[in-house]
Amino acid sequence: MTAPRPRTLAELQRWRRTRAKRRWYKRSFRLQVMMLVGLLLSGMLLAQGTYLNHRKAEIITHQMG
Repeated sequence: MTAPRPRTLAELQRWRRTRAKRRWYKRSFRLQVMMLVGLLLSGMLLAQGTYLNHRKAEIITHQMG
């Protein structure tokens, strides 16, 4: 088998570089992990807040009547 032409290899490298520049969020894995952790934490806090608010309303209605 003959070696691939350098022009094709250079085109492939150029295509990879431009694609990496466009998709910056796919390159930084740590940023993705931090965003996922932040979303999970905010979701848990939101669920906890709504649950506590619901329990508080139940207790107040039980005390009143």
